[in-house]
Amino acid sequence: MLEKGHPPPKILTQGCYSSNGEKMKIAILVGFFPPRWLAGTELATYNIASLLAKRGFEIHVITSLDKGLPKRSKEECFCVHRLRLRGIGFLKVIIFWLGILLILKRIKPDIVHVQS
Repeated sequence: MLEKGHPPPKILTQGCYSSNGEKMKIAILVGFFPPRWLAGTELATYNIASLLAKRGFEIHVITSLDKGLPKRSKEECFCVHRLRLRGIGFLKVIIFWLGILLILKRIKPDIVHVQS
């Protein structure tokens, strides 16, 4: 918390590193993502991912797959993993979350941030 008369905290400009000395990995989960979705949460998530990546973090955004977009892509300086919604009703949600867990297991992030 900032208080009067105290200097502001230092801003990291070269990223943080995990305990094993590698670049810290951050996974950001969001239901929808640009370019198809351009509402508040989607734009905020894009900006957070972009700024953190520019600060030196390894960023992975995990979101739903939109028609015509690849399952994996590189946006500016972060990775986007898109999952197709398959199944019927509640089964669709379970399959989607299993897909998220498989991606998280593969990339092994230090931090998982969920936007909604």
